Amino acid sequence: MEKQPQIWSGEDRFLQIKDWLNIFDSMSVLEIGIGGGDISRYLSRKNIIYDLDIDIEFLKRAKVNIDAHFVQANAKNLPFKPRSFDVVICREVIEHMVKREGEHLLKEISDVLKTNAILLCSTPNKLSPEGIISPIILKIFRKEWNYWNPTHKHIYDIFEFKRLLKNHFRLKDLRGEYYLFPPIPILARVSPVIFKIFRKIRTVMDTKLGRTQPFNNFGFVIEYLVANTPYETKI
Repeated sequence: MEKQPQIWSGEDRFLQIKDWLNIFDSMSVLEIGIGGGDISRYLSRKNIIYDLDIDIEFLKRAKVNIDAHFVQANAKNLPFKPRSFDVVICREVIEHMVKREGEHLLKEISDVLKTNAILLCSTPNKLSPEGIISPIILKIFRKEWNYWNPTHKHIYDIFEFKRLLKNHFRLKDLRGEYYLFPPIPILARVSPVIFKIFRKIRTVMDTKLGRTQPFNNFGFVIEYLVANTPYETKI
């Protein structure tokens, strides 16, 4: 059977923000936490890319097919000079830190960004339908839900995340990504018909709800595009 594209992340999530990525041209871009490397690989055609990750294995795999500068470091202390980058991309990193570490991370990002430069930042949303319903369901089975990853340390709700970003950045655009609960995704990986139906549902939800206020505030993942605020006007 032909390998199907990922449903939860990877290709779907890359397409979700492709129009944002297309505005980055001839820029210096730092991606913190490179994951599968889809974004860096795409942006490296027109931009100067720096990939930072604490995991050396991720960096080794990325070196095979991404034209970038690779830096092994902890995101809590970014090893770059102030005002080094036009763009910073930090997707699903901040929730792996306790809250005070997350606040420090955003300060570090603000320092390495040029004035009025762009940050693309995302995190799971405690106030998503899945974030509300799943803990209730799992409580019946006496299990704790950690938003699909046991290394998560602090999950933000949309309002908390927005307040945190406003300390250093000017909010420009928000998108929400709506997921559906198991076992639908599991069945979708088994049946091509269910797979096509599920992808269609995801597309409609992400484009109709995920980009429309106020629904975009309640996606399972919230993705912000923000501009770095000049020091003299920070609040």
